[in-house]
Amino acid sequence: MVGIERHSRDTAEVRRMAVARAHRRKSIGRVLLATSGYGLVREERDAPASHKSAGAGLTRYHYEKML
Repeated sequence: MVGIERHSRDTAEVRRMAVARAHRRKSIGRVLLATSGYGLVREERDAPASHKSAGAGLTRYHYEKML
């Protein structure tokens, strides 16, 4: 499953990507992005989770694709 949010006519953001539980941790998401022409730009690790944060502790991967 992939969720994409359009920002403008030529810019969009992949907001969510999910792979079936039985197939996770096998780089399937990375391979799908690479196959579609996306390249990894940077990776960032969020601060540890707390009662004040949502989505903390996640690793975010930033990809881009020239159109």
